[in-house]
Amino acid sequence: MGDFATSPGGFNEWVSLFCGRGRRPDEGSLHGLASEQEDIRILPMPASEALALLAAGRIQNAITLIALQWLALTPRLAAAAAGLRLKPRRRRIRSD
Repeated sequence: MGDFATSPGGFNEWVSLFCGRGRRPDEGSLHGLASEQEDIRILPMPASEALALLAAGRIQNAITLIALQWLALTPRLAAAAAGLRLKPRRRRIRSD
């Protein structure tokens, strides 16, 4: 999906976002390295629900916001990256 700086000029931190298929974790399960004091909670939900939260202004995490905007702008690319096949779009032919 891409790499970006979280706060250019303020921090030397870069984030890499990826899209792909994975195993669905248990709801509310915590992940991360204890040695790095990571506390990562995964909240699985359908893409349509996540995009509705984005549209409603309910996403307050910049990394999640960027990932969902990418999904909204490139749904066919996102599906391909996840190994899914979408139905072909129907083209309307205008007759003038």
